[in-house]
Amino acid sequence: MIVSDIVSLVKRTFGDESGAQITDEDILRWINDAQNEIAQFQKLFETEAFQNTVAGTVDYGLPSSLLELQSVQLGTKALQYLSEQEFDEYIRKNNEEGIPGSGEPDIYTSWGNKISLYPAPADVYTLTIKFICFPAPVANVSDQLSLPIRYHNRIVDFV
Repeated sequence: MIVSDIVSLVKRTFGDESGAQITDEDILRWINDAQNEIAQFQKLFETEAFQNTVAGTVDYGLPSSLLELQSVQLGTKALQYLSEQEFDEYIRKNNEEGIPGSGEPDIYTSWGNKISLYPAPADVYTLTIKFICFPAPVANVSDQLSLPIRYHNRIVDFV
């Protein structure tokens, strides 16, 4: 099903096939909202991003396509996630001066569009960030939907 099929079904359902009340732009926006919500709820579009650490650097940016963070690995070692409060308490407990130590990170937290590691990497490591990404947005009625066909009727229902 392509976007124009969804647009036609929605307009027919609303009894507004001429588009007098509901515009194609409205429906495109709703289709994108539906795809994002379904992708997040169903854990679709799992992917990975890789980046190298920099010695002494604690904060690292997250991919712009990230919808939901799943896990972070340092090389082959899974890092433990802590909430911001737990992360700060852990640092205070393990470092009297509150200055992040240096070594091989064991834990991370996320805030905004970044993750913070502790302790600060003493060397270059490969970070593997596993996450659910946003589906490709639709911009035109001729676009293909990103979600598998089994979700297309759910998109119509959502819209």
